[in-house]
Amino acid sequence: MLKISKASIQFDLQARTDLATRANGTNINATIFSAFVAQDQTGSKLQIEMSRDKTRLVNEDSLFYYKKGLSYQNYTHPKFQPIFLDEVDKNKLENAKTKCGSNSSQACIFDYLATGDIALALSSGIEEASAQSDKTIVENESPIITGNSSIKVEVNKTVYMQFNASDDSNKLPLYNLLKQPQNFTLNKTTGVAKWTPTSAAISELSINVIDDVGAESPSIDVTIALCQGCGSNGRCSYDNIIPSENDRFSLAVCECNIGYSGEICELDTNACLSYPCPLQRNCTDLTPEEEIRFGRGYNCTDCPKGYNDINNKCEDIDECFEKTSGCEQICNNTLGSFECLCFPGFSLNSTTATCSIDAEKSCDGVQISCEYTCDPIEKKCLCPIGFQLAEDGQGCLDVNECDLQPSKCLQGCYNTNGSFLCYCRPGFKLNDDKISCSECEEPYFGEDCSQICTCGQGMDRCDPVTGCVCKLGWTGENCTVDINECENNQDICGKEKVCQNLEGSYICNCKEGFQKNGDSCEDIDECSDITLNTCADDTNCQNLYGNYTCNCKSGFQKYGSHCEDVDECEKGIADCQQICINTIGGFNCECEFGYELDDVDRKTCQKVLNICALFDALNCSYGCRFDDNNFNKGYCFCPSGFELDFDNSSCKDIDECKESSTCQHHCTNFQGSFGCACTTGYTLQNDGRSCKDIDECLQDSHCEHYCNNTEGSYVCDCRDGYNLVNFSKCEDIDECSTIDTGPGGCQNCTNTPGSFHCSCLKGYVLTNNTMSNCTKCQEGYYGENCQEQCSCGQGSERCDHITGCYCKPGWTGALCETDINECNRTNNPCNIYTEECINNDGSFICKCKEGFTNSANDSCKDIDECVRDSPCDHICNNTDGSYVCSCRDGYNLVNVSKCEDIDECKTINTGIDGCQTCTNTLGSFYCLCFAGYTLNSTTLINCHNIDECEEQTADCALNATCSDTDGGYTCTCKTGFEGNGKKCKVCPNFKYGANCSDNCTCVLNNTKICHHVTGECECSVGWTGADCSEDVDECKSGPISCNESILQVCMNTEGSAHCECQYGGSDISNCVLPKPPGIAGNDEFKVKLEISFNFAYTRENILKNTDKWIVEIKSQLETFYRKGVQGFTRVEVLSLRFGSVIIDHEVYSSDTKETLKIDTANSMVKLLRQDEKIVFFNQSTEVKKITLFTGNISIGWTLFIIIGIAVPLSMATIVLVLVYVCRKGKSKQKNKSVTESEDNDVKEKFIKR
Repeated sequence: MLKISKASIQFDLQARTDLATRANGTNINATIFSAFVAQDQTGSKLQIEMSRDKTRLVNEDSLFYYKKGLSYQNYTHPKFQPIFLDEVDKNKLENAKTKCGSNSSQACIFDYLATGDIALALSSGIEEASAQSDKTIVENESPIITGNSSIKVEVNKTVYMQFNASDDSNKLPLYNLLKQPQNFTLNKTTGVAKWTPTSAAISELSINVIDDVGAESPSIDVTIALCQGCGSNGRCSYDNIIPSENDRFSLAVCECNIGYSGEICELDTNACLSYPCPLQRNCTDLTPEEEIRFGRGYNCTDCPKGYNDINNKCEDIDECFEKTSGCEQICNNTLGSFECLCFPGFSLNSTTATCSIDAEKSCDGVQISCEYTCDPIEKKCLCPIGFQLAEDGQGCLDVNECDLQPSKCLQGCYNTNGSFLCYCRPGFKLNDDKISCSECEEPYFGEDCSQICTCGQGMDRCDPVTGCVCKLGWTGENCTVDINECENNQDICGKEKVCQNLEGSYICNCKEGFQKNGDSCEDIDECSDITLNTCADDTNCQNLYGNYTCNCKSGFQKYGSHCEDVDECEKGIADCQQICINTIGGFNCECEFGYELDDVDRKTCQKVLNICALFDALNCSYGCRFDDNNFNKGYCFCPSGFELDFDNSSCKDIDECKESSTCQHHCTNFQGSFGCACTTGYTLQNDGRSCKDIDECLQDSHCEHYCNNTEGSYVCDCRDGYNLVNFSKCEDIDECSTIDTGPGGCQNCTNTPGSFHCSCLKGYVLTNNTMSNCTKCQEGYYGENCQEQCSCGQGSERCDHITGCYCKPGWTGALCETDINECNRTNNPCNIYTEECINNDGSFICKCKEGFTNSANDSCKDIDECVRDSPCDHICNNTDGSYVCSCRDGYNLVNVSKCEDIDECKTINTGIDGCQTCTNTLGSFYCLCFAGYTLNSTTLINCHNIDECEEQTADCALNATCSDTDGGYTCTCKTGFEGNGKKCKVCPNFKYGANCSDNCTCVLNNTKICHHVTGECECSVGWTGADCSEDVDECKSGPISCNESILQVCMNTEGSAHCECQYGGSDISNCVLPKPPGIAGNDEFKVKLEISFNFAYTRENILKNTDKWIVEIKSQLETFYRKGVQGFTRVEVLSLRFGSVIIDHEVYSSDTKETLKIDTANSMVKLLRQDEKIVFFNQSTEVKKITLFTGNISIGWTLFIIIGIAVPLSMATIVLVLVYVCRKGKSKQKNKSVTESEDNDVKEKFIKR
């Protein structure tokens, strides 16, 4: 029996067999499948049972239908005799095992014992092994590997990885490393890997697993982000990576701590390298620790005493103007300092600040009584610095410097008798000038920057006023206390999520049964994935909102926590007409003997056999059946839902509702049946009798928000912020109509579904504990929700909780750091003609302009600079507040008063057409011209060119051309000449053109002369053509005449020609004569041939040794023909001539004429195919052409060796043989002329081919 369980699929399959038959129709003692039966959804198993084991043949779970009286125990094929190995004769069994071979299969042994056919048995064994292998492969599932798909590693640091392998077999698959870096190890049992990279070289890691069947999982290709290490001064930033040529490998960049730089943060950054401290100040580089604490990388030394740092510049402090000098009477400002002076009649004390009255009484001559002292010249009273003269002109009153505008102090001011003191607001410190304030630098804050910030991990920054400012989510004086948002506001995440507090923050997680989708939580459908639910195989999973439930499948009923099979037959709900058989999760209907089950409804029975006819004594109203123990006895029976009446023949309805236990709630009897019903709010269970409360909340709830199930009903409820109306609807509560919306309450209330939102006006913030009350911003904060912090500058008077920094007069800007420049206003407070307005921080002063001086009435009057020593070099003209200098002609005014000679040579045209050579003089200049130019007599500043060619003053050669140029001329040799233009000579031979730059194209050795102008070639005798490269054939043109009567021929050569012997010989007056054709003897036939040979000997060698060559040729031809020609007698060489070397000869034979021709042709074939070669003087030859003659007439065909040019050698050979075969076959029927005509046809065919 094969058992398979796959998730929710449940299947049973059974098979029945019959005897197998041979091809001839006879049965053999073997079985084949003849029937299958299946039952689904009754369990979690698909079963197929095939067995030769007699102990497994009995199956009480058989699904087959057996006729009445039969079962799995007695249903067998009458002719089938099963074979059991323990009952087989041992000798037969051993013989079967021997036949089937070693490691024989059960299939082979059984089939051989059953059939005696070893071929069939072996085939069965092979099929069984193949089927088993196929089954293993098909049923096998690929293994699975999970683990790290990406890693972050650092050089010389070990990283651990976990890989997990799983498979459907009980053997763990093997790990298979496809790619691995150096120093990588893997524990192939636990799947734990570790790697310690030693360099930043590109590395790859790929791994998969292989199961015992050989199936491989998909590989995990690990993405590697490697950092080469940042030491102790930085950290690896895996968010900032540098890609490589490998898509799965990248380098992480070092993120250096403050104060460090370099590729691996090895450098302490020197912040002073950029010279950040200008003007008289030194720069000190801070340590990285100090940089973190102070938020900067360097410190600048303070400006020197007596200077203020104004916009990064050290500017002199006017201590006299600012009244910080301490001088008692008169103060005189100097650069970086000041000096104290005294009134007349006083002398300066050793303290250099106070004055003492002299012994003589300087005021004795003044007719007034002065409280302090007097000015004896002006006859008036004087007061010390810090006091002013009273209205009576005698007394001295204290000046309240704090009331002066602009204020002497940049922030706060205390008046003292005769002086004042400045102070700074919290967050600032009084500078050395005792007037200005500087904001506290981290980590200092508070009054006079006297406190130090010691903030914890929740610190956002150190505020110069209040100290530690916490990030959101932190509180406490030092920002060390985490705010538990989940406790402070239990509704912060709403009803759908669960709040989880974190250090300095919180997160809203989804409740159990929900998963995050963006910012919202959505229900997890646990039923969509079997790993998410624990429902058993006999249940169906039903997804609920945030949960799930397991409902028993049809045919099962829940008892406690598990599902049990419902016996529909026992409960009476199967609706079978006659016989009911319960099955797991269902039931089957059967019929009594004589009835058949309806194929459609599978419940009712149709009569097919009248059993009552066998029993005359019975008078049954419905039907008859056999007695189970005695087939000769019968009795009446009724359909389901009926019972025999008292007469044991008729049937009456059973009223199942009389039994109180039949239905849990309501029972209705029907003829032959009954029906149970449940009260509203309940549903009928799978057993058809019991009732279960309907959980309306699990279905599409009628409740808008919350549903609470009750027995037989449900109750609706609403979320916070809603009221329940009409039993199931939820209506939003408008909290804004009920809460306090006054100044101390929710100033701006916005109603939202289920809640409300409070916001405050600018300058107010919600209190954390109520979130519905607004309070005024604490000192130092302002704006929307008090999120803005006042970081006011020196011109601020206070921090307003709504607008922020409130500026003092003379200051503006969001932080009151911008001085108002009163001098830029339209209404200038000073006399714009005589006074200069000088802006100061928060104020201004009027100062006499240059050229003016103070008068007695404090106004400014003009100074006549020209009256005194004139400041001008030449001419001085006085103006209001100034003077103007001017100069004489030829001079320019420079630096207001100086007269400087004008260098006219720098301003006039000094180009080719101008003053080429200019000489400056005091107040004037003069011009000269270059050679080749002359000065314009009118302008005296312009030079013009002299044309030497026109005036014929140039010294060019006779064969040269003169060309005028600016300031000169050029001489150029004419075409066909070369030289410098003043001396020119004709081009040398084989050069021509401009400056003889072109080479003649004439062939040097063939040319008489090349024209020096045109480059035309004049050829030597024997040559012609544009470049004299073409040879003149004197043999054709006629200057050479050879005597043909004595066998001379004209031979053209390059550039010449000569006569030589046609048939050999070096003496042209005595040439070798050709031999006349020979005469065949009475028993001889001959064939005349011409063979053209190619070999390496020169023409001259052959001409000088013609007789010797003819002897060698004859000897070699005799040797050649003697081997191939039957009846060969001799060879006669008639002549030797050139083209290449043509040997005219005759071959004689005593055999027949046809045989001679065929043998000669075959010999020619061997030469053409190069099967044989003729050697002359130990030189191998090459045959170029063969011509065959009959008598003195060519028989019409010529063969050429054109290998590699037109005709392949093999083709030429085949044609040659065919010619002779054809000629031989027809020679008896045709005369000579016919033979020659046939040869001509053959020649034509050969040429076309």
